[in-house]
Amino acid sequence: MELDYLMRKSDALLLEGGAVLKELAARHPSTALLVRWYGNKLLCVASEVSTPQPKSSYPRGRPMPLARGAISRAILAHLPRRQMLAKINENFADLRELGLGDTVDEIAETLRHMRKGGALVARGEVTDGVVGIAAPVFDASRAPIAVLCLTIDRDTLDDAKVKDLSDTIWAASTRLSDALTHMRSEDMVLGEL
Repeated sequence: MELDYLMRKSDALLLEGGAVLKELAARHPSTALLVRWYGNKLLCVASEVSTPQPKSSYPRGRPMPLARGAISRAILAHLPRRQMLAKINENFADLRELGLGDTVDEIAETLRHMRKGGALVARGEVTDGVVGIAAPVFDASRAPIAVLCLTIDRDTLDDAKVKDLSDTIWAASTRLSDALTHMRSEDMVLGEL
């Protein structure tokens, strides 16, 4: 409990991401998630719920599937090529089953193509009836460290709303990434003094 308290008070991602989650959840009845990428795990580190009956809710600390859903794709699609290929190999059967390709190279090409479209969308892959819209969060590194995501009841969305929320999530992830990059740059400068 004490370690959890200390993390909430000192983790830059949580400190900067809390307000972003509230902002995203206020845009549409949903669950806004901040998910950290830990090597081979995706873990929810914070969430904000703005609907009285959420269809999908990942409490803090709950692991998420690495090869299914918008959160997973937001990580996989933005990994440097070598890391991406390793993760595709580790999760090949699941990724192939989702129709992302029949070979490692085809799946990698599909993910690279998805990366160009901004926020990533998945429909019902993790929870039936739920649309996930996610975008990666970076610090000064080339690989994503986290993901911002909205999980929304599919019956409350149309294509125009998905596009609007995708743009909103992408902009929020960019702002959060910029803040984390700036904080890390300041830390490195202070460390040199």
